[in-house]
Amino acid sequence: MHIFNKPIQRITQIYQEFNKTEKIAKQKPAGRQDEVVLSKEAKELQAINQQLFSSDEVSSKAQKLKESVASGTYKVSGRDIAASMQKSLNKKV
Repeated sequence: MHIFNKPIQRITQIYQEFNKTEKIAKQKPAGRQDEVVLSKEAKELQAINQQLFSSDEVSSKAQKLKESVASGTYKVSGRDIAASMQKSLNKKV
């Protein structure tokens, strides 16, 4: 069976390349270890990210939403959903 479809041929090529790299990775000397070095910018972004997600401060609106979802009382009308979708589509144009 012959398949002449560019995406399928590309997937096959990627799969074959992956197998080659996997074999090369297995042949790596046992004494050497990989090392990761983060740039100054990456370290700064990591610190900012930690500050954002470790903050215990939660907005009152977010807290109310969390409580209503947990209790099962969170309801959204179809009109609100449609309005949000329309608003989102209008921003893209």
